[in-house]
Amino acid sequence: MSSNASAQGTNSDGIWVQDGDTVTITYLNSSGTAIDTDTVTVDAVVPTISNISPADGSTQNVVNPTVQFDVTDTGSGISSTNVSTDISININGTDITSTSPSFQAITNGFRVIFASGSSWVTSYSVADSTAFTWTIVATDVAKNTKRLHGSSLDLTIDTTKPTVSSAVTGTSWNTDTAAEGTAEVGSTTGYKNIIYLTVAAQDPDARPVVAVTGSVTDIGGNAVNTASTTAGDYSATATDGLKPGLTVAVSSDLLIAAGKTTVTADTTEKLGTDGTIISIHGPSGASNAGKATISAPTPKQSTGSFTAATGDLTGKYGVSVQATDLGANTKDNLTAVTAEAVASAKISGAVVTVAKTPIADSNFDGVINASDITSITFATSSQTSSAITAVDASAGTITFGSTFGTSETATVSYKYTTNTFEVDHSAPTITYLPANASTIKVSSPYITITFDEDEYPGDSYKTVTLTKAEVTKPDASVEDLLTKFVTSDNAEYIWAASDLALGKYTLKISGTDTAGNKITDSTSSFTVAARDLYSISLRPGWNLISL
Repeated sequence: MSSNASAQGTNSDGIWVQDGDTVTITYLNSSGTAIDTDTVTVDAVVPTISNISPADGSTQNVVNPTVQFDVTDTGSGISSTNVSTDISININGTDITSTSPSFQAITNGFRVIFASGSSWVTSYSVADSTAFTWTIVATDVAKNTKRLHGSSLDLTIDTTKPTVSSAVTGTSWNTDTAAEGTAEVGSTTGYKNIIYLTVAAQDPDARPVVAVTGSVTDIGGNAVNTASTTAGDYSATATDGLKPGLTVAVSSDLLIAAGKTTVTADTTEKLGTDGTIISIHGPSGASNAGKATISAPTPKQSTGSFTAATGDLTGKYGVSVQATDLGANTKDNLTAVTAEAVASAKISGAVVTVAKTPIADSNFDGVINASDITSITFATSSQTSSAITAVDASAGTITFGSTFGTSETATVSYKYTTNTFEVDHSAPTITYLPANASTIKVSSPYITITFDEDEYPGDSYKTVTLTKAEVTKPDASVEDLLTKFVTSDNAEYIWAASDLALGKYTLKISGTDTAGNKITDSTSSFTVAARDLYSISLRPGWNLISL
């Protein structure tokens, strides 16, 4: 008999049969008379194993679990005389032979029950709390065999009581997203052994004792031993998982040469030794930039200072502050920029200019360089951050080793700081209208002086106070014009002159910017000349002429 459909009883190839077929065999004599006949029923289906206990993948704290399952077969059936050999059990690689299971007859088969008084941990080398496999093999009368093992029959015997191994403040559980959510601390990977507690407000450096007082059980049913005298069995002192609160203040927003500003970092908890880093950076080449020397006037306050020197260039300076508490949790005052799109207009030559300044010392190593640029990619160029040769924190410029195409674009991620001050020891400049040494033919002109005080990217102090304005007239007399120059923005000043005599006029102007830098006795001259003669033709009748 064959399962091959092409076997048709010819050429001694057998006959094709399927499960449930009845095959009749008849023996004939030489005259064709039937002498004997018999039938065979085909059984091609393996037995069914069901109602298995313990279930696959289960965990229990019983060291000698009772095994029970049903074996049925609707074909040839399960032999009642050979049932003890046709159905077998293997536990963790050991055949059950010394203590035979019991077999209870059920419809089309048997219910098998195996119970042992000895521990599987010792009898079958089962490791506590470690999954192992057990096997069932069932064979019917037709010798079809069903084998369940491996991934189909995993079991764990766990008799170990759970303990409170650790606790940490700061991590919560978000029931909406089914994931950890935090206010101040990073995520913990793996959730199955973690319990999240909502408690009353704690100090940021609090280390409360967390103790189990009710019933907490593991999957196997083992409970935390709350009656233990060993604290680690049922309780743990929480570690500090909360970042310190940080407030940064800068005493002076604007400095001139020799000017000093103090940076104060206030925290909500005590910090570790060297727990505060204050890093100050402005235009490239500033001599006093870098990490400030830290002092701690109070337990929760740290200060550092910066004194502007001649080498500390005019520009905007950023203050990067990092605070590390006694639990090694860090907090800084930086703001992250993720994937800023830099248009081609902001890429010139080998320089990329970002929008947010000052660029921060994101790794707090005291310098601003390529390591402070989180990432940068270009649309066409293959240059990477490794090609960065300089970073100007104040101007927001990132310089590369080679130039870019005129249509290049970039995507940049970095950090910047909003705690800033400005250094300005550059005197304002003046533009005159009429221009110096020019000649005008108007006797009542508007004389304009414009101060240029927009000296660096992010300059917040663009105004100048006019402190002196006088004019020397053609007759050598000097007139004080300070009250006659008017302004609406403290940058452009206008004198509405009238009835000026012909000749040369020399202005002498002084001014002081917000930082105290002065421009003194700047001069510019103009000459009032006679207006060219002109004629107007008249027509008979009325003529209306406007002069």
